Amino acid sequence: MAEDNSIYADLLNLIPNPPDTCHICSSRDNVVLYKFGLAKKLKVTRNWRNSTISLGAFIFGIVTTPILPILSIFLGPIIRSELGANKTTTYATLIMHLQVCPLCKQRKGSKWGNLPFGMKHYKLHPHWKLAHKLGFREFFPPWRV
Repeated sequence: MAEDNSIYADLLNLIPNPPDTCHICSSRDNVVLYKFGLAKKLKVTRNWRNSTISLGAFIFGIVTTPILPILSIFLGPIIRSELGANKTTTYATLIMHLQVCPLCKQRKGSKWGNLPFGMKHYKLHPHWKLAHKLGFREFFPPWRV
């Protein structure tokens, strides 16, 4: 059963989020939007087909180890990396925008690689706490939204 994200969006919109206002300092000067998302895991599915084939190869490797130790040294890491199911996770995602003025952007720059801000700054979004209470707890950076 898929959840309707519009219900969550409507709830979040009950919390004031003044446009063109910096979420860090409340300034209204040249505010820029930085996209991110909060996600809620809906479903995890696994495909075991490939792993059963890998399991057969793994057992073959165990049996042949005493006979052909050199072969198992080369094939061991390959076989182990393919064990396990292919996993697909489905999320409901709320797309949000952190609103930041140029002065805060300059002062609060991130040390998180490509993220423009640290997690503590994204948490300043007015909808963050309610979204977490609704189960949207996984942070999605801009390139994943």
